Amino acid sequence: MRSTYRGIRFLFTLARMPKEDIQLLQSKSIHLLPNNSSHLIQQKLQFHTTPQLKSINIFQVQDENDFQKQILDSKKPFIVDFHATWCKPCKVLQPRLEKAIASYNKDVKIDQQVALAKIDIDKCVELSAKYDVQVVPTVLSIKDGKVIDRFSGVVDENKILKVLNKLNK
Repeated sequence: MRSTYRGIRFLFTLARMPKEDIQLLQSKSIHLLPNNSSHLIQQKLQFHTTPQLKSINIFQVQDENDFQKQILDSKKPFIVDFHATWCKPCKVLQPRLEKAIASYNKDVKIDQQVALAKIDIDKCVELSAKYDVQVVPTVLSIKDGKVIDRFSGVVDENKILKVLNKLNK
């Protein structure tokens, strides 16, 4: 089990490495690699983000001033995801949010496209308190500085799409 975990961890690390680093790893550190993985280096695996997800504007909110400037002062609609790095349901919800937003953005005008703002509750405690975030994940939809809708917990894509539709009514 442990060696499988190390192998999977190695694959994801390898996928993010530039080719030059992979060649350096191959030439100098082959003895540190998990068993049977040298052929993976020779293939130089590359993982790619799907084109669908590249169309989403996603950013991390750093502090309350950043939130004010980027979201509240903007005319653009936002989905704000209050999450935590240790939260398993947050990790389940994140790809659903990204997929739903990407699908929604394909069908609307550019000025109605929704951006995703992510807020780590452990780093932005004041914002979490200000918006009464009691559980994670909590998702707010905000347009013109006003909260339009909110939900907590893991939901399916249909619920997310309903929230997105409310943003541009």
